[in-house]
Formats: sequence, structure tokens, C-alpha cells
Amino acid sequence: MHTPSHKLDPDGDVLLTLHNPAAPFAVWVNRTLLPPPPPHSDSQHVSAKTDDDGSLSAKKPDVRFLLSSKHLSLASDYFKRMFRSPWKESSADLSTGYHHVDAKDWDPDALLILMQILHCQNAAVPTSVDLEMLAKLAVLVDYYRCHDATTIWVKTWIPNVKDSVPSVKSCFPNKCGRNLILWILIARVFDLQDISRTVFEVACKYCPCPLPTLDLPIVSVAEKVNSIRLHTLEGIFDILDWFLASYLNGTAGCSMECSAMLLGWLTKRMDGPKILPDERECPYLGHSTASVIEAIKGFGSPRWYHNDDELEHPCKLFYGQTELGTWIALRGLDLESLINDPNRRTR
Repeated sequence: MHTPSHKLDPDGDVLLTLHNPAAPFAVWVNRTLLPPPPPHSDSQHVSAKTDDDGSLSAKKPDVRFLLSSKHLSLASDYFKRMFRSPWKESSADLSTGYHHVDAKDWDPDALLILMQILHCQNAAVPTSVDLEMLAKLAVLVDYYRCHDATTIWVKTWIPNVKDSVPSVKSCFPNKCGRNLILWILIARVFDLQDISRTVFEVACKYCPCPLPTLDLPIVSVAEKVNSIRLHTLEGIFDILDWFLASYLNGTAGCSMECSAMLLGWLTKRMDGPKILPDERECPYLGHSTASVIEAIKGFGSPRWYHNDDELEHPCKLFYGQTELGTWIALRGLDLESLINDPNRRTR
């Protein structure tokens, strides 16, 4: 029998074998639409060993943990159910005396930290971890359902990495990076409501494509973000189409000349920065709600004069609402309200 790599309980009755340790984590696959993550810098914190971009590495030998079923059952709903179930893990192997539990792909350092917490070995638990390690711990906590046992440590770790939370300023107008995805995971697993609100808003406004999940347990959040993004973009494009049609049929503008001038101006402004996707089909790749609204802010209005009095014509694009704020509100596209209440019904 192989000697355990880590003996969390020298008299333990559980042998957890981690297969394929340190597998690529949160692999960054959407490089064409989203910026690459920054290089992973050296730190005094406990850090994860896998590369940020999830590059493949040589397969490593299994890592074994000698653990206590009592500690695991008390701290983790996952293990409590396992040891009370009819599964093979619930019965000790007669030849070794151990409950044999298998795991795979986890980061061994993250798993060791979690097991130290679950076995009350507080002196061995690091007081500071980097964002990568915190994200890997979040995946483990979510999988093994041991949120309560880690609460005090999360409160210790978060202040040291909180400066890396993506903000509206850092993401404006069209950036959505890997760190944002990791923070969405961390905020969801550890119920960090303030951070959750911030990263959810950033994702809804600045993601230029369907939010990548990177195989993390954030599917429900990604679905809400994608729904809000598509709903808002479709609404904005519908408003622009409505103005084009109104200028074309003469229902907007004070005269034929006025409608023609505004129609030509809006058509050229929309074509210039490629506000509308070429195919006009979901998921509008390359367009975030913030980038589209910011581009529309720059449309302005044509300036032209009557020959008889040399006065500038008063009619403006969007009736003067150059930011489309009024029209967006009228169509039920209040992005802030949707972010606050993703289930709110819209017109």
C-alpha cells in the first residue's frame, strides 16, 4: 500500500487518493474576443501551481491524504452522505482498514488547505492566499459542501485579494477578463454580496460575448448575465431600427429634408464604427452593452442651415436624446434595474 503524502490524522480511517493532481484549471479559451490574463506574478502568498491560461503540463503522480471520517462528516455534507450511503466508500476495506475515497483533477495544495481546515489544524492554514488559490478553494468548497467550516477563513483571505475585484472603471468599455470569471465564482460560493453585485454588473455591461464559464460552477450566473446582455442589446438595436424606419417614412423629422438629413446621418454613423453586428444575429459577438451605448453617445447630430435665414436647423438625432436614455427607459431596458432584479419582466 502506498504511503500517504499528507497525514491529517495519523490514526485516520479515510484514505483519499487524488488522481491527476494539478489539472489545468479554468482554461482560458475565448482569446479572440476577450483579453488574455496577465502573467502570473510571484507572490509571498500561497499560490496555485497551474498556469493562468490552463496550459497542459506533464501528468503527476497521485497524491494521498490520510483523513478522519469523523472530521469530514461533521464539516462536509458531501462526506456525511457518502459515509452513510450504500456506496463502497461507506465501508472500510477489510485488508487496509481504510475507507477509500477517490478524487481527481483538484489542485493538491488547495485540497491540503481545505483538509487542514476541516481537521481543525488552524496553525497550518495560510492566512493569505492569492486569487488563483482562492478560486480553486471555492470550487472545492462548493463541491464538498463545507461552506460553514470555511467562513472564518474566507473573511481572513478576502481583504488580501479584494483589490483585484474588477471594477466598472477597469473594465470600461469592452473588457471582460479571466479574473472577472474567478470573482464571479468566489462571490457566488462564499456569498459575498457586495462583490457579487459589482462583478455581476461588470459582466452584464462589459462582456462582449456570452460569458465563459471556464468549466466552473457558475452556469446559472452566466445564464442570467447572457440573458440581460442579449435583452439589452436587442432592445437598443430595435430602437435604432425604429428611428431609421421613422426617418425613412417621414414620421420623424419636421420635413422631408429634415428626415432625409437625419436618416443619412444615422445610417452613416451606424456604419462607421460598426455599431450593429454584420449578421444582426445573436449572440452579437464583439459587442457589449457598454461599448454600444458609448459609441452611440458619439453620434451627435448633423448641423445644417436654411438658406433663407442662415439659422441652424433645430432638429436633433433621437429628438435630442443622444444617449438614448429616455428611449431605453420607455422600452423597459433599464439596465440597472435588470441587474438588481434579473427576474424582472420587461416590456
